Amino acid sequence: MDDLPEQVVWDILGRIKSTVDRNSVSLTCKRFHELANEQQKSIRFVRGLGPSHPALISLCNRFQNLEKVEISYLGPLLELHLKDKEIHILSTSCPRLKHVILSYCYYITDYGLSYLASCSNLSSLKLISASRITSSGILSVLMGCNNLKSLHLINCRHVIIPNEWMEHLGKLEDLCIKQLEKVILLKLRVLCGN
Repeated sequence: MDDLPEQVVWDILGRIKSTVDRNSVSLTCKRFHELANEQQKSIRFVRGLGPSHPALISLCNRFQNLEKVEISYLGPLLELHLKDKEIHILSTSCPRLKHVILSYCYYITDYGLSYLASCSNLSSLKLISASRITSSGILSVLMGCNNLKSLHLINCRHVIIPNEWMEHLGKLEDLCIKQLEKVILLKLRVLCGN
């Protein structure tokens, strides 16, 4: 296996779509393992598999080419909830990060979002039930991420959209706002003409 050209190995690994199969192949030899790690573009944490601080550091070091991170956690254990320090780890350890989805991450604050604002490649941010996020955190992302094209805010009840934001929202290709105050939606309707 060590004699195969790197491009052939990349092609083989690229054709394996199943996570289980990809993990099995990466265990066959050290070279496959290293190349599979390089090829990993996305990672997803769901229900009860909340990233702890050391585990997240380990994963970010292992998969340095991550472009998409999805974290969805609904559970009672406080220590498993994502916090601002984990957002800092993601933003500094994953320089290619383009897409971030954070669902039910109740302990992320505007401070955590300010770390995402430093991700120069970030093009898509989706926040679902991020109850501690306010307008300030969203504005820092809008101003800091010049490549941001898609913003979804769902059930982020402390976010209001002041008139000053309109120039920043204009650069977005996809804007989804659900379960916010009706006054906010009226402002957007006036802006969009619908």
